[in-house]
Amino acid sequence: KFLKDEFNFTKQSSKMVAIARFGIDLDNAFFMPLTYSLSFGTGKKFLKNTALARDIIIHEFGHSVVYEKFGMVGGYEFSAMNEAMADYLAAIVTNEPRIAEGAIRPTVIIDENGERTIQDPYLRTVENKMRYPQDFSGDYFHEDGQIFSGALWDMRKTLGSKVADALIHEAQMGAPKTIFEFYRELLKVDELKDDRNPYTPSKNETAIRRAFFKHGIGSRDVVFKQG
Repeated sequence: KFLKDEFNFTKQSSKMVAIARFGIDLDNAFFMPLTYSLSFGTGKKFLKNTALARDIIIHEFGHSVVYEKFGMVGGYEFSAMNEAMADYLAAIVTNEPRIAEGAIRPTVIIDENGERTIQDPYLRTVENKMRYPQDFSGDYFHEDGQIFSGALWDMRKTLGSKVADALIHEAQMGAPKTIFEFYRELLKVDELKDDRNPYTPSKNETAIRRAFFKHGIGSRDVVFKQG
């Protein structure tokens, strides 16, 4: 309903199988393209029941939306992009940048004085200062994807939700396979919505460039490679 109301996107309208309490003590949730299903583990050491976590549900559904727009795409960079776009969908639906806040089991920390504090953290956040290459690991595409989602969220904060969300959705419809391709697609879509003159900057171009450069990813030389 959100996709239809906000973007008139109806391609993702098929019924899906959703499986709660999947597996035994599974600290995970996932979308499976081959069976077109969503599966939610009950959690154990790290997560609480994922079928009760709003952000996790929307995030996994977001993978099905990415699949409808892009099809099956391999590689580390697109895996990071996929996670970032699923996080971004959860963030714009809830209007909250923290992902899976409250879904992680509390962590008890004991300091040098023996004092105990309990942290109830979030899993990831699209509102971050992560930058390539300083914060890039090449080992965990969920975490590395925050560099990309951070740029999208910064763009949203500058341009506003209506403008940024529409531009990002339309850029996704071009199915760019790398972050640089996505960046160029964003600029192209924005120009088409402006005066259609590539020799004059659109009113949003500076904000888009700044959002990506802030996270170090507005260049063809940026390639997310597995470590």
